[in-house]
Amino acid sequence: MKTQLQNVHNDHLSIATCRCVSKTWASILGRPDFTELFFSMALVRPKLLFVCQTDSKLVIFSSPQPQNPNENSSLVSPSYHMSFSFNFGTSKICNHVNGLLCLKHLRNRKKSTVLEICNPSTGQSLTLPKVNTSSVKPVRSYLGYDPVEKQYKVLSMSWSYVFEEHQVLTLGTGEPTWRRIECYRPHWSLHKAVCVNGILYYIAAVNSFLTDSMVVCFDVRSEKFRFIQVAETFIRECFGTLVNYNRKLATLVLGKFGFVRAREILELWVLEDADKHNYWSKHTYLSPALWRNMEDEFDLRFCGVTQANEVVMSRSERQQARSVLYVFYYIERKTARRVQIQGMETYVSKVIYIFPNHVEEVKLLQI
Repeated sequence: MKTQLQNVHNDHLSIATCRCVSKTWASILGRPDFTELFFSMALVRPKLLFVCQTDSKLVIFSSPQPQNPNENSSLVSPSYHMSFSFNFGTSKICNHVNGLLCLKHLRNRKKSTVLEICNPSTGQSLTLPKVNTSSVKPVRSYLGYDPVEKQYKVLSMSWSYVFEEHQVLTLGTGEPTWRRIECYRPHWSLHKAVCVNGILYYIAAVNSFLTDSMVVCFDVRSEKFRFIQVAETFIRECFGTLVNYNRKLATLVLGKFGFVRAREILELWVLEDADKHNYWSKHTYLSPALWRNMEDEFDLRFCGVTQANEVVMSRSERQQARSVLYVFYYIERKTARRVQIQGMETYVSKVIYIFPNHVEEVKLLQI
């Protein structure tokens, strides 16, 4: 079976296509031993996931993630996965975990918000039951993964000025119900979350005036909350974007509009001790020669960090319109690699979300 799996990876075959060959193929590809082995192999061969947002839909591609960045440019041609309806302005991407996307939609007719889990590898999407809440405020939701029990869970939060609710739904249990959980400290989530080693991290305000913030830690397995109060301005002023850096929580300091200038020095802060919550190391990235030699200065959107600790950046969408799509890999040795993405010219002027470390998950989604 391992040899067959290797051929699937090498030939870039679609698992969704293979399931349609016959009932026998579908049965084999759905077996737990197959999906677990496929996932373990995919972990060491992560990909880049490209999610292109138009006015009416999302179009999803992926490409191999370069393993040995250097200062030379290279070309990459992503593979198409799927597309589906996505209303610009009323829908959003909550977060990305392993190979799954958590999405939120506002149904125009019913004026109700629904959550959807999307698996680009299988072409499957799953609509979750509606979150039961009496709040009139929008519901904030995040997807998390417990690597011990190998379970995906969705955390949803709603609040008003007088109460706060936290609910959890576990995928694949056959009981599609939301369960209320306790959180002893009120908070207001502000940003997208990142899941690191079974812990879902997100930045939240400590009061409804949004004047101060902290890092919230939600243990996906135990469903318990912890809180990290930090004095550094990159958290308190909400300018940071949380990422997985070498299996540790980290944040890259960004400007107020979420961009950095190509010739600026980048600061990455890493939480070295997740138990004591008080030690953040600072990593400084000097502007590489590749950026300094570019013909024009441009803004960069931060995408994430690879397993090899390379910072991944792309040009902001307002600058993609006059150029091809580039992805930049940047490491602390002051070297950078520019990768040109081919075959996506139609979407260059659109909003493109890029997720490093995308892991193909071929297990079929079940509530």
